Amino acid sequence: MFIGVANTQLSTDLDSQKFVNNNNHFKSLMDFCTELNIQENLELEFYNNFYEDDNHASLCVAATNDGLRKIFSWYNLDVSKPTVQLLTKTQVYEMLNSYNKTMSKLYKEDLYADEKLINELALNIEDSSTSFELLKMNLINNPESFNAHFSIGLFYKKNGNIDSTKYYLKKAIDIEKDTIAIKLLKDLDNNG
Repeated sequence: MFIGVANTQLSTDLDSQKFVNNNNHFKSLMDFCTELNIQENLELEFYNNFYEDDNHASLCVAATNDGLRKIFSWYNLDVSKPTVQLLTKTQVYEMLNSYNKTMSKLYKEDLYADEKLINELALNIEDSSTSFELLKMNLINNPESFNAHFSIGLFYKKNGNIDSTKYYLKKAIDIEKDTIAIKLLKDLDNNG
């Protein structure tokens, strides 16, 4: 649960303690938040934030954004290059399995990291064989995806396999007429 509390004290010349004591709505919200924060055996994740610079009109956007980020903080799997580039194959799969288990538990159904996340992970790790496995897995799980075909094509290009590069670029272009893929394929046809 996330509760965002607006600053209903519109006039700066009011004594804030007097205002809190005299404003039942504000006081009730703050008391409720305090009570939830001190509960130790509460089977509820609770977060709250007081928005000093927001009134009721501006609070909606700020509180919704903060609330969603807080409630779904587990969803952001960091696959940036500095974080994952030196991971071993075992570490990569442990990270993905842990992420998949967390998602599945919270949504109460079998869920897996999405295509874009797997693709970014594959492109950011240095271990070429693990990268290739992830790209192949993405292709198997997303056979109609331009990105899955294009990315494995780029992998083959990076590793000098021009025939496979061309094959996957053609498959990608069949799915989506992407100008970058078309230019890359044309350059490969002209140069070798």
